[in-house]
Amino acid sequence: MIPNLQSAHWEHSKKKAELIVDGSTLIEMEFGKKTTSVSFGKEKFELSNEGFWCPRIIIKQKGKVAAMQKHIGFWGTKSEFEINGKTYTAKTKQGILFNITYSNENADILTYKLDASKSKIQISIEVKTYDVPEQHLLLLVALGFYSIKNVALEAGANDFILSAVA
Repeated sequence: MIPNLQSAHWEHSKKKAELIVDGSTLIEMEFGKKTTSVSFGKEKFELSNEGFWCPRIIIKQKGKVAAMQKHIGFWGTKSEFEINGKTYTAKTKQGILFNITYSNENADILTYKLDASKSKIQISIEVKTYDVPEQHLLLLVALGFYSIKNVALEAGANDFILSAVA
């Protein structure tokens, strides 16, 4: 059973990130040169980027592709993520705020927001529903952090504040 993520926060450095909920680590990520390892509970995954014109994020478990996020559409603001036969979409919006929202066919699941209007970049995560399989929600939370962290680094932020909102 996943705890409520309203009190969750990411503690991160260049090489490692942990999602902390009520003093316990829920998700652990280690960033390598080509792959990022993600673990929660007994589950372990590897994330990597592939492609240039049609970029994809490949998620492997025990050396086999478990899921993949790929761009759909012409502008690259929408991606599709499939795991265990279930499809999720990721929509990005850019401006002063950069948002990534993960949804399924029923509703929005979670949103990461990056606010670059302040002197220190701020990132927040809002979980909108827990009505998805636990493994899928944790993968979406990790995948969202992986993606938004890369956007923050591209924006020139080596250090940023990350929090959860109700």
